[in-house]
Amino acid sequence: MINWFVDFKKELKEVGQEVKIGIDNVMESGRFVMGPKVAEFEKAFANYVGVKYAVGVGNGTDAISIALQALDLSKGSGVLTTPLTATYTGLAINMAGLTPVFSDIGLDLNLNHKFFKLPKILKSSDQIKAVLPVHLYGNPCEISAVGDFCVNNGAYLVEDCAQAHGANYQGKIVGTFGDLGCFSFYPTKNLGAYGDGGAIVTNDEDIYFKLRMIREGGQSEKYRHDILGVNSRLDEIQAAVLLVKLKFLDKWTARRKEIAKYYLDNLAGVGDIRFPKVNSVSEPVYHLFVILTSRRDELAKLLSEKEIKTGVHYPIPLHLQKCFSYLGYKKGDFPEAERASCEVLSIPMHPYLTDIEIEEVVWNIKGFWK
Repeated sequence: MINWFVDFKKELKEVGQEVKIGIDNVMESGRFVMGPKVAEFEKAFANYVGVKYAVGVGNGTDAISIALQALDLSKGSGVLTTPLTATYTGLAINMAGLTPVFSDIGLDLNLNHKFFKLPKILKSSDQIKAVLPVHLYGNPCEISAVGDFCVNNGAYLVEDCAQAHGANYQGKIVGTFGDLGCFSFYPTKNLGAYGDGGAIVTNDEDIYFKLRMIREGGQSEKYRHDILGVNSRLDEIQAAVLLVKLKFLDKWTARRKEIAKYYLDNLAGVGDIRFPKVNSVSEPVYHLFVILTSRRDELAKLLSEKEIKTGVHYPIPLHLQKCFSYLGYKKGDFPEAERASCEVLSIPMHPYLTDIEIEEVVWNIKGFWK
């Protein structure tokens, strides 16, 4: 069976010994929450991304929710985002007491600024107080155009970088273009913990201190709760794991790019396969490698029979999820996202895939159309 997302056994052969030392150090210290490893990782991750501050939290969903809470937006304010993303993006907006406002996607499958001019978006523009673009699959969105919209409309820019650790746009790492950037360290991410975790990055000192307060119940100091907050902290063990794995991230990303190039070179023109557009100034990190085909389900079935695992990211756009029915959207509102949700297929992508394995993936996909 060719794993499509991750191979922990191979990963542990490379990083396991160093990770074990890091975890043992935490165990010996007796500090498991908000200790020196978290502080060390926050500094290292901020340096990697290229910002002044990083704040570790419990997971990527909390990262978005806490980031939005730190902006002090009025309850119910609109947050513009994409309908083609993990449902947790929308849930995080709701958790912050805000309202998701969806807009359609472009050829890169990301939020597209061209649709911001549609009447239904313009009608809501005075309620939109923040924009939350997602760098889907590790492919940067057209963040400069989204940023221009924010400037022109007085909205905050908060980036969802859960799948885009190290991706860059115009030579700058994503997460650094707006007011805040939000990352996930779920185990299958390009930089994943051996549990769960997340981080928020910013260059704004006032926002930084507020983020730190919110993640610990709104405390300015122990037992003094000045604002309403939550309980969401990155723990010491996960920080120790992430400190080790951060050193390998660029190497793993380079291998992902090699695999992606092989797929792009060898699957172009096969059947009706298409790829998400990559902007000329973007450098993706290929958290997922996604193809689009009208025969998605048939192809996935064949690959499964050949013991090649695939996935669908994502089969139901957010505006059609039952949990968001209260927003009043209906089928047909965002045709590009709806079409993509019926055609996207994630094929195997992780840094431990061998050349033989990726050749087998391509051979079987080509064989499907013969």
